[in-house]
Amino acid sequence: MRNLDPKGYYALLNVSPTVTQVEIRLSFEFLKQAHKDGKRVRDIAKIHEAYDTLGDAKSRAQYNRAAAGRPKNPRLNSGLLLLGLAVVFTITVAVLFGSDLIAPFVSFDAGDSLYWKTTQKPLGVVLEYEETHAFPEGPSQAAYRIRLSSGDEQWFVAADLHRNGIQP
Repeated sequence: MRNLDPKGYYALLNVSPTVTQVEIRLSFEFLKQAHKDGKRVRDIAKIHEAYDTLGDAKSRAQYNRAAAGRPKNPRLNSGLLLLGLAVVFTITVAVLFGSDLIAPFVSFDAGDSLYWKTTQKPLGVVLEYEETHAFPEGPSQAAYRIRLSSGDEQWFVAADLHRNGIQP
């Protein structure tokens, strides 16, 4: 998509790029009368500049040809590029690190009774939560200490509970 008004001349004259020469002249005359008091000298100078360019068919055609070669909004194009890179990065991280990063996280409080989501059978009761519990067989992770229905107490990795459909 191309910017048909790179200097803003059409917008300044309050017309679209598809109007006729007569409509451009009428709009210019109206704006000239509106700025007749001279309070907005810079505005009237810009309006005259726009009319000088668009009021003449040859200079208008040249203005339109020059506009056709420019992107509509270079900042928008770079913004879309950054958005695309962010999406690619997010997908890459999700693929590399698995669903732990994209699974919704629900926290459990001490005293919550936990159930399997699919069967609604009880798992146990939450006793405590540690942000970094040291597991003997792996790295420290966020974990819950749970008193199981059998009466035993056991530590569970928080992400495993959520991934396996445990709910309060």
